[in-house]
Amino acid sequence: LYPKYLIHRLFVTRKQDFFCAGYKCLYPECVRDGMTPWQHYVIFGRSKGYNDGLHPDLEQFFADGYLLMYPDVAKAKTDPWKHYVQYGRKEGRDNGLHPSSEQFFADGYLLMYPDVAKAKTDPWKHYVQYGRKEGRDNGLHPSSEQFFADGYLLMYPDVARAKVDPWKHYVQYGRKEGRDNGLHPNVKQFFSDGYNLMYLDVSRAKVNPWKHYVRYGKEEGRDNGWHPKPDLFIPELYLALYADIRAAKVDPWYHYAKFGFKEKRRTSLSPFFDNEWYLKQYPEIKEDPDVQSGVMNPEAHYLFKGWKKGYDPSVNFDTKYYLDRYADVREIQICPLVHYLTVGKIQNRRPYDVHDLNEIRTLTELPESYESGLKSRECSSVNLNDLESDALLIVLAEHLGDVIANEPIARYLKFRYPNRSIYWVIESRFREIVRYNPCLDGYIEVKSLKDCLAVTRSLKDDQKIVNLFFDGRLDNVANPKCVWYAKNRGIGVNNYFLSDCLLSAMSQAAGMERLLLAPKFWVGDRYANLSKEEVFQKVGLADQIKKIEKERGRCRIVLLQTKSNDQRKDWTKSKFSELTIDILKKYPDVIVAEIGKSHEVECKQVRFKSLDTLTDLQLIYQLIIRSDLFIGIDSSFMHMANAGMVRSISIMGTYELFGNVFNNYCPYSGRFWEGVGITYIRANYNEKTSNVPEEAVMSAVTDILG
Repeated sequence: LYPKYLIHRLFVTRKQDFFCAGYKCLYPECVRDGMTPWQHYVIFGRSKGYNDGLHPDLEQFFADGYLLMYPDVAKAKTDPWKHYVQYGRKEGRDNGLHPSSEQFFADGYLLMYPDVAKAKTDPWKHYVQYGRKEGRDNGLHPSSEQFFADGYLLMYPDVARAKVDPWKHYVQYGRKEGRDNGLHPNVKQFFSDGYNLMYLDVSRAKVNPWKHYVRYGKEEGRDNGWHPKPDLFIPELYLALYADIRAAKVDPWYHYAKFGFKEKRRTSLSPFFDNEWYLKQYPEIKEDPDVQSGVMNPEAHYLFKGWKKGYDPSVNFDTKYYLDRYADVREIQICPLVHYLTVGKIQNRRPYDVHDLNEIRTLTELPESYESGLKSRECSSVNLNDLESDALLIVLAEHLGDVIANEPIARYLKFRYPNRSIYWVIESRFREIVRYNPCLDGYIEVKSLKDCLAVTRSLKDDQKIVNLFFDGRLDNVANPKCVWYAKNRGIGVNNYFLSDCLLSAMSQAAGMERLLLAPKFWVGDRYANLSKEEVFQKVGLADQIKKIEKERGRCRIVLLQTKSNDQRKDWTKSKFSELTIDILKKYPDVIVAEIGKSHEVECKQVRFKSLDTLTDLQLIYQLIIRSDLFIGIDSSFMHMANAGMVRSISIMGTYELFGNVFNNYCPYSGRFWEGVGITYIRANYNEKTSNVPEEAVMSAVTDILG
């Protein structure tokens, strides 16, 4: 049936390109038909589309897979198909299509790479031909973002007991059963937010808390985040402090770790509870079984037991007095300090009996005959060795505003002790504030609080200090060295702004009468004799003022102080800039100048001036008293404006200090305490100064400037 030339070509010429063993392997029917592979190919195979045995079908043999599965073949650099046919099959090797579970995990590969699953291609072939070159995994090692084996085993003990590969179990069964991939434990098994709060080392390391717990925490004996120690959190106290959480009926620890911590909710009776003081005052507490076992810390002891026995939590709160005075608290049988923190403080109830304190009467003025006789005079820095044997030392070394606010204490002491020498212990940078005070016989310069301690330790004979530092910052000074002793009054950083100003709180804390005297800024002769023009010339405003006066007939000065020593009191840079631009736009006869060390206001108008290089405190005071309006925050120069009786606007919000929040507080005595000559622009209740809108301040400016 075949022409001779064709038979010759097929049987002789092409046979050299034919692989008999391969054809026989691919098409075993040739053996059943009693033909040689070559005969079968020529007579039947070609017409059926069979290949010549050299190129196996991908469904029967996968060369790239074979080489990957058997590195020895790849290393020998032989044809993988021929090797498989001639040796591999007899040796029991695979045809390259079915890798072992140690080499490739198809289900895992598809789960790890959804694009492959979507393409509906064979995962093994995709991995061999493309995936490896692209750096893809073989399906056996999922990334930590896809699966957490240790977590899976901890979450599902049945899998751990079966001792199967957790990843394979998850892919083949776990997903269908709705199991997690080990990354998201049930909240009953683990609480991430709680773990981070309980173990700050983990939080600071910024590692996944669940992974840390599984890999290290459990072995180290750490908790799963659900059981904080009393030193960290007392659930009953948290519920007692917050009615909204009681009403929501949520787990108190869960709420605090999830929300309360970010909301800065209170978890302690501190600073009204003094742990060290409580144990020292009531040593029998250490014998309490609950305290010994660690179930209760001292704070929890007071909350559950101590107040019922009449114990005080610190010198700042009198349990018996509070219960005796407020019958409603006594009747409901609630911890009195909890009531004070949640209700009593807002209602201005007293935490202790002020009538038990000596000399509690209020002084708002000293006799006119005494005041009129005081004239500014210069005193000098003195050495400790030169002090009189009965000298009084006012100790308040730091913060410009505090020193100005407490100037009346020097006048009060001189009035009360006219025959004793009085000195002020102060940091060198603030000496100009006290240098010209006629009630002082000199001042002692220090560099830090540490130097203050050195001064107080050096006192001898009848020399004593007036301690204006709150809560015993000079505690290692023996009581006899103080004229009065701060801790006897129970006034400290946790409560000093609850009802009084800075001077009132500090004078009482030091044991004096409640002073509300207006402050004075004592000026040296060199500055007192300066004219208005000379002051403006010295600060660099004279030429511009003359120009505006010539054009407009007058020139008004608005001063800004934009930064305090505590950023929590500050307004925002952008709002001060916006306010400056609005003032200059509305009032063409106004110059706005910013005083203070930092330059915050961004304004390019020629009628704005930054005086951030002006550091002479005496000169700054001369500028303030010659201004038409002073605008600032709760800061040092506002106390100068108060002393100089300058029309002012104070921008204020809530002030948080050591967990205690002061709302609607007033730091100033004198006129500003009475609301005279000052406009307070306050943020809403519990909002920071930065929340005060610019429009509200500008409205007050308009009311004053017209």
